[in-house]
Amino acid sequence: MTAKTNIQVLLTTMAMILPILISCGSESYPGLDYDQEINISNNENNNATEV
Repeated sequence: MTAKTNIQVLLTTMAMILPILISCGSESYPGLDYDQEINISNNENNNATEV
């Protein structure tokens, strides 16, 4: 392969990989964090379970 072909392959590969890498760096799921308080409680007792 010639140097020109090597550069073309490199640029094509970079053009394919670069959008994938850029998309991983951004916030993929905006607003995923739930900001409102959720009242979850556990009313179970601490008794040992018989085996």
